[in-house]
Amino acid sequence: MIMKGIGDRLRAARREKGLTLEELSGRCGLSPGFLSQVERGRSTLSIVSLSAICHALDLPIASLFSASGPLDRKAPRVRREADQLHIRIGGSPISYRYLTGQLPASPIAELL
Repeated sequence: MIMKGIGDRLRAARREKGLTLEELSGRCGLSPGFLSQVERGRSTLSIVSLSAICHALDLPIASLFSASGPLDRKAPRVRREADQLHIRIGGSPISYRYLTGQLPASPIAELL
């Protein structure tokens, strides 16, 4: 599951750059067949290989492991405590903080 997600993100980044598997292969030194397997989540790869691919795509490795992925820059970020929205419901002694600083669009929110 993790490798499939990483592969999907690598494929999206490669296509965004307009590169074929053969062109990426020339840039990173890995075979087109291996790159295809990685993109389809059918093969694991070492940190060295992942670093070579990311360098060839000008892509930070960390972006492959974020929930939003490398191409989605609009994901909510956790806010500093001073910037978080504090609320109390009714007369409850319990208070809640929206960690993202945004009101949620769904019933499941980032609350503490």
